[in-house]
Amino acid sequence: MLPRHLHSLMSKLEDVVDLGCSIVRKEELKRWFNCLRFSKANWRTIHEYWESIEEDVPLLVGEGDGIFTFAYGRGLVAGEDPWFIDIREKAGMTLNDDSSEGDEES
Repeated sequence: MLPRHLHSLMSKLEDVVDLGCSIVRKEELKRWFNCLRFSKANWRTIHEYWESIEEDVPLLVGEGDGIFTFAYGRGLVAGEDPWFIDIREKAGMTLNDDSSEGDEES
């Protein structure tokens, strides 16, 4: 990831802390990670950057037409078939211990 792209990603994640949410275009995120499709490894990387900002609060992600919406997860409970899910699920990690379970694309 180029330094300018990392700066942009970190700014988006800091917006989540400051504003409660942030929107990133899918094409923009793929350009930052230099990939055609997003893999679990990419989601794990975002999770690691998030933990450098907010260690004890989950980052939630929702997927819309051409966008990902990141949301501050403190106090939010997902119901059945939620739009927002914990980023650790997209990263193939368990929610209890943050361990990875593989690197399939999602």
